[in-house]
Amino acid sequence: MFLATVVAKLTYCVPAWSGLCSANDRAGFVAFLRRSKRYEYSIDDDLMITELLDAADQSLFKRIMNNEQQLLVTAT
Repeated sequence: MFLATVVAKLTYCVPAWSGLCSANDRAGFVAFLRRSKRYEYSIDDDLMITELLDAADQSLFKRIMNNEQQLLVTAT
């Protein structure tokens, strides 16, 4: 339930704002997830916001590169 609601809301627009996050912002997310684990809202030990942010960035990059209508020039 925690993953489906809270983490989904945190990561909804990640590609739009993750590049603007400072190290302090990411540390705040990590602290929030640690507190949620301590208060037993989350049972996932391996849940790290940095991994979620990186996965979202990779997903966006793959979607852009696989889009035939993208305007980026690829080097050959």
